Amino acid sequence: LPKSMTSLTIGIMSPESVKQRIPLLFENASTKFLKVKLGSPLGLEADKAMYKQVLESTKGYGLSLRVDANGGWSTENAKYMIDWLSDKNCDYVEQPLVEGNEKELKTLYQSRSLPIFVDESCRSSSDISKYHDCVDGVNLKLMKCGGITEGLMRIILSIIIASLANPVLAASGPFISLSNANFVVLLAFLLFVGLLIYLKFPGKLNGMFDE
Repeated sequence: LPKSMTSLTIGIMSPESVKQRIPLLFENASTKFLKVKLGSPLGLEADKAMYKQVLESTKGYGLSLRVDANGGWSTENAKYMIDWLSDKNCDYVEQPLVEGNEKELKTLYQSRSLPIFVDESCRSSSDISKYHDCVDGVNLKLMKCGGITEGLMRIILSIIIASLANPVLAASGPFISLSNANFVVLLAFLLFVGLLIYLKFPGKLNGMFDE
């Protein structure tokens, strides 16, 4: 396990607040990733002003940035912001559209200039197959998805779907990257994880933690 936090998050705030917050978060810290919450109720100009200040304030920290819009954009605004962010040190955009508006993801996906991830739109492993052709990744949070077993199911399904699309590359992207693994290794991995689930190892592990 990492000895320090690998990623931090900064909520929606004014540029002035960003100036004050960034040094407090990253002075003497080894964290390399920062998630920036956008989707301000004040509109796109407020989002852009905040992100510009994040870029300015994080100079010298060597951070990679990713944006979480928390469903705060319309389809049109999401497309505009993804294009705007594409040359501004942003790795990917998470949950650009509000939960319930997933039908618009395919339109957004086809013209995307950055990878698109979903969070709230994917409540269980059964949702993953719905988005295989309109997102690049799924944000996995064990606390939200129901524990280790459900988390493993999401990972397995993500890899299987990616493998069917491209067996050699398997799953590629900033969330799960197996781009250097060949198909035999991939199958072995899937069988191993499947065996763990069959033996109910994740449940036993949860019990150990509970104790």
